[in-house]
Amino acid sequence: MDEHEHRDQKQLEAQIEQYRHELQRLKTIESRYLAANAECERLREQQQAAAERSTLLGRAAAILASSFDYQATLAAMGQLVVSYLADYCIVDLIEEDRTVRRQIIANVEPRTLELAWEVERRYPFDPNALYGPPRVVRTRLPEIVPVVADWVVAVYAQDDGHLQLLRRFGLRSYLCVPLIAGEKTLGALTFVLAHTERHYNSADLTLAQQLAERAAQAIVNARLHRAEQTARAEAQAANRTKDEFLAALSHELRTPLNSIIGFSQLLRRGRFNPAAIARATEAIERNGRLQAQLIDDLLDVSCMLRGQIQLQRQNVDLKAIVENVLAVVRPEIRSRGLTLKTRIARQLPAVEGDPRRLRQIFWNLISNAIKFTPDGGSILVQLKSTDGHICLSVRDTGVGIEADFLPHLFEIFRQADGTATRRHGGLGLGLSLVRHLIELHGGKIEVESAGIDQGSCFTVRLPEIESQAKSCPIRLPAANPSALAGLRVLVVLEHAALAHTLQNALIAQGATVQPAASIQEAMDFIETFRPDILVSDVISRDNQSAGRFALVRKLDEREECFSAPDTELNTTSITRRLLFADFAIRMALPQQPDDLAREVMRLAGRPAPPLPGEQPHPQA
Repeated sequence: MDEHEHRDQKQLEAQIEQYRHELQRLKTIESRYLAANAECERLREQQQAAAERSTLLGRAAAILASSFDYQATLAAMGQLVVSYLADYCIVDLIEEDRTVRRQIIANVEPRTLELAWEVERRYPFDPNALYGPPRVVRTRLPEIVPVVADWVVAVYAQDDGHLQLLRRFGLRSYLCVPLIAGEKTLGALTFVLAHTERHYNSADLTLAQQLAERAAQAIVNARLHRAEQTARAEAQAANRTKDEFLAALSHELRTPLNSIIGFSQLLRRGRFNPAAIARATEAIERNGRLQAQLIDDLLDVSCMLRGQIQLQRQNVDLKAIVENVLAVVRPEIRSRGLTLKTRIARQLPAVEGDPRRLRQIFWNLISNAIKFTPDGGSILVQLKSTDGHICLSVRDTGVGIEADFLPHLFEIFRQADGTATRRHGGLGLGLSLVRHLIELHGGKIEVESAGIDQGSCFTVRLPEIESQAKSCPIRLPAANPSALAGLRVLVVLEHAALAHTLQNALIAQGATVQPAASIQEAMDFIETFRPDILVSDVISRDNQSAGRFALVRKLDEREECFSAPDTELNTTSITRRLLFADFAIRMALPQQPDDLAREVMRLAGRPAPPLPGEQPHPQA
């Protein structure tokens, strides 16, 4: 090869190398361009997804804020979500009774909706399940399964039938987040993909949590609104009840007053024969008694509301009270053409209570039966002993009681019908007072009615004295009228038989004993009776804890007043501890009344006599 050809070859190779470098540069530029283009596309898609998420959140918030009917708004939100985030959207909410109930199932294919509810009916929410919404509700933590394999479905299924139903959905991806408002868990929000190749990721989890936050707040707002509406309705109802009561009270007061004033004016004019004067004075007296009874009822209700009704307890023959009241009302029953039937046991144990209040209870019940039974109807009064209780029932064929009103029957000032009230009279105080008096006697009252014009039956159960005594075997210390002479003991015992026996035991030792039926009554006696020792086991009514401590504070104003309130009923051991320095000794109430009587003697610094058959303790 000559020199010329060699030079040409070199130039050609240089050009080729130059072209190669240029091509490499162009490829690098192209690669960078493609990468930049891909990044732009990614950012564009990310921006679009963010915009879609923002739009979704905005639309969801608007839907949730559109109504206080959160079930409807959650359903609408579910339909919105299945158009973007899921094929199925499920809402489980915790009810007021702490049970979890599935509220909403939204999906893109309505034909599978029935299948979804069938699964819910056959396999309801299991709060102890290891996976799924139950676990999310329990732990308050989200749960995400990007790829739902068949083994995952098998683990979640409760049995083979459940597994077969779940497989029919073709689940691909699953996401569940808790509904939380503050410290309160409201339920769970579940999303499922089944008809797409897409799988849930961290961005979807964030979106789901944002939706759950808005849904939870909407639920809280709706429930607060519902509570406010309920409270408002109750306040309005209470205000109407007050107005109705005042109107009825005005009528009930005016009617006998008009009669009294009218007859008084006629008598002042004179010109009456003796028979007319007798009728006028009888009418004045009758209406005056009606006024007095009405005022007594109002005073009783006032005392009841303040917890100040006092019972003069003694052994009472309830049979005699019932027969006495029936003898009084029989003329009215005959004048109305009513039929009175009685089924009264020949022999009945006594009850412990206030005879005047027990008569008031039965008088109210039989008077209501007469008042609300139309002419020609019938009334059945039964009195018997069963299961350690005296059962008194009054059944009539009267106007009956609506099922909706039964739960409110014993509420003060509540009456079933304003028109009926005007027709029959009354203030709606009787039954609330009756229930309170029965509860003060340690009993209970029940009512049954099949509805309007089906009559009603009121049943009162009061504990027998014998049954109370059987549960507490009694041993009394030998009587010594000088052992506790001059000592004043205030006894506030809910256990009637124990109180009665303890009272007798202390009186036998010479103590002056004042029984009290309630904490409030005891506080009144503290001022007037000025006890040296207090014995109390009031453990249910009168707000026992606050009442007991209020009583102790009251006693604290006395320098020489010992207090022996209980800590446990029916314990065999007797414990003491200093409750207030230089003031009170607290002890557990023993099982035997004689033990308590002897402890009172020791507490007062008096020698306790031996029990019958027991040897005296040697003196130190």
